[in-house]
Amino acid sequence: MSYNPLETKSTPLNWKRSSLYEVCTFISRGKQPKYVDHSQIYALNQKSIRWGEIQIENLKFQNPDINISEDFFVKKNDVVLNSTGTGTVGRAFHFAEKPEIRMLVDSHVTIIRTNEKILRSAFLYYQFSDYRYQKYINEGLLAGSTGQVELNKSKVTGMNILIPSVIIQDKIIGILSPLDKKIELNNQLIKILEEMTSTLFNHWFIDFEFPDKNGNPYKSNGGKMIESEFGEIPEGWKVDNFGKFIDIKSGKRPAIRSDSKTADCNIPIVGASKIMGYTDKQLINESVLVTGRVGTHGIIQRFNEPIWISDNSFIITSKYEGYVYQIMKNINYSSLNRGTSQPLITQSDLKGIKIVLPNSEMLLNYSVFYQEFVNKIESLKKENETLKELRDTLLPKLLSGEIELE
Repeated sequence: MSYNPLETKSTPLNWKRSSLYEVCTFISRGKQPKYVDHSQIYALNQKSIRWGEIQIENLKFQNPDINISEDFFVKKNDVVLNSTGTGTVGRAFHFAEKPEIRMLVDSHVTIIRTNEKILRSAFLYYQFSDYRYQKYINEGLLAGSTGQVELNKSKVTGMNILIPSVIIQDKIIGILSPLDKKIELNNQLIKILEEMTSTLFNHWFIDFEFPDKNGNPYKSNGGKMIESEFGEIPEGWKVDNFGKFIDIKSGKRPAIRSDSKTADCNIPIVGASKIMGYTDKQLINESVLVTGRVGTHGIIQRFNEPIWISDNSFIITSKYEGYVYQIMKNINYSSLNRGTSQPLITQSDLKGIKIVLPNSEMLLNYSVFYQEFVNKIESLKKENETLKELRDTLLPKLLSGEIELE
């Protein structure tokens, strides 16, 4: 049998090795979807598959009138594996339960159903997520050119898999799964807190129901309103340019970069929508807002750790960060594009946007509430990083037999 990424000198002798084909009941690429604006059937694509989660907001809708075999719809214990595209190929997700929504797997994703009596699907997922196995996929199994790489079905079915007894598999799952469940719970709490910040923003600055001097909702309790170009707004508020209370500058290309984190290159380089590498210099060490300029225009991210902003993004800071962040989430960026094949947003475009500007007291009051939410979110994110580090430290040791479970 060919190279096995998990075969080490410490691997227990009684752990079997097999091709994936021998221990599965179904392996296949999904089906090409026929998209519609909305339906009760979702199309599971590469973008929505992340380690540890399915990003619902990235799912598309499948035409319900197209007849497709049930084999290509997600079931309990399915493992889905991204099978095309640099940066996405090899990424996987395990459905421990049947999804609450009906999902068709699209043609860029492989569905894997194991024989649970021999190979637990959760155990297979943990093998896929091991960094050595990802290296095995990316360096030994891919075909195609840069940017168009593919993990075809024959390579997937021929993958080398370690198979200890189901008792050992269940013990390993029992160690790692609680960590993943805690991470998932924290992610759910983060989403709830972010939704709460948006709800509070809308209540105060869209509905104008912020607390009046007596603590009652302003507008519904007779708060005085004045006319503006945006309609009625509270007395003391005004319409002004966005640029009046933000500082904005462009990022820049780093002189030194690395594809992976090292002792010398340990500051993440952030592009329009993702971390692209690491540099040895620090550009930002404060709360910032970033909006992509080319291709992924309008992507908003908030950072509280040292990062380097690349030259296709803006750095936007303000003492009213919470208000600015919510405003930027609601801007229609497509109306600002100055390009066709390469959409572009300029600093002057952003500065010239007309917005409703509350009085400084109201902005500061919102900032206090907003910061409380942000502190809780950051605490949960840091806890998740600790949990991920623990899981990623345990994973290779468990899969190589370094930690004995007999």
